[in-house]
Amino acid sequence: LGLTQHMAQGTSLLVMVPVSLVGSFTHWKLGNVKTKLLPWMIPGAVIGTTASSLLVGFIPQDILRWLFAAVLLWTVFKYVRAKKPAKDIGQD
Repeated sequence: LGLTQHMAQGTSLLVMVPVSLVGSFTHWKLGNVKTKLLPWMIPGAVIGTTASSLLVGFIPQDILRWLFAAVLLWTVFKYVRAKKPAKDIGQD
């Protein structure tokens, strides 16, 4: 769409906010959230996203593009090598 790498990633992250909220609420309603972990996870997520958002502004666009590609490749590698999760009791 002719956006810079910074603008494309920022826009993509902003679009994920409502999707994440709906998904999180749905999983909470289904009982798939360990609420005891939330006091640790929420501050970590807020601090991590704030710090990384500030840091990425100092990274040149070409390097940011390569870093983003490397993270995507690492994610693919982890998913391909992941073991299948054990089936939960009571599920088909």
